[in-house]
Amino acid sequence: MTAGCRSELLTRVRRGVATEPDRLALDAHLGACASCRMSWVLALDFDAAGAAEPGDAEILARIANAAIGGAVIDLPCEGAPARRRREGAPVRLASAPVRPDNDVRRGDDGARPGTLLAGRRWAGWTRSAWLYAAAAVLVAGVSLAAAALVEPRPAAQLEPSAAASSPGAPPTASTAEQLFREANDARRAGRSRRAIELYRALQRGFASSPEATLSLVSLGGLLLHDGSPAAALAQFDRYLGVAGPRPLAVEALYGRGRALRALGRAGDEAQAWRRLLREHPGSPYVEHARRRLAELGR
Repeated sequence: MTAGCRSELLTRVRRGVATEPDRLALDAHLGACASCRMSWVLALDFDAAGAAEPGDAEILARIANAAIGGAVIDLPCEGAPARRRREGAPVRLASAPVRPDNDVRRGDDGARPGTLLAGRRWAGWTRSAWLYAAAAVLVAGVSLAAAALVEPRPAAQLEPSAAASSPGAPPTASTAEQLFREANDARRAGRSRRAIELYRALQRGFASSPEATLSLVSLGGLLLHDGSPAAALAQFDRYLGVAGPRPLAVEALYGRGRALRALGRAGDEAQAWRRLLREHPGSPYVEHARRRLAELGR
């Protein structure tokens, strides 16, 4: 991110308070600035709600019950009831995808098709598709699936080693940009082991590159999800210690707070949330930070 970049536009668009000129300006800027494009894509990934969230059990039960009864329903807007549809009618999503209370994504779904901002809509559709897929498992008779989806889970097991993802397999990419892209692709595909290897290879081989710096947040989030909060915390802290512009500082602080929570370090966690509120008062994570401080009695 250069001195001429306008990170406040990215924040306003993510929060859903941007004007149409703001959206046009950011879309034009993303088309010209590779660094900001990388930051934008990572921010979208960070916001994406791919894991189970509060309220999913009720949504899954509604979808499964309707499917078992031969009906199809719309996924509801937040706070709106589900609507039954006649059998054979085409399935469509309601005007807004399901979003749990702690999902930081906001109203950017109206972006024009074909623009870089239109990726916001895909994140919501991905979550809705995930809910339908989970409901299909319920309909197939796996009665414990709902509990498994919404109960706290132990550290995720990395996928079995394969020839392409064995610990000794060298990265196939030869540049920082290629490694970063390949690592992101592996992470989105759920290939945790391969993604971790590639992020670490990027950080070892191209330590001073912008991609390696951004990968600190990506790898931190992946390690936290996979049950390694101490290693994740180290990644977030390294990113926050980088000199110069840090376009993903708020994501790193958010990840830092969550890692400290997982480690049971309540005092340090509270400090992280206070820092987030102090340094990023307009960020999408403000409500979460305030809620955690209240829960901690701080």
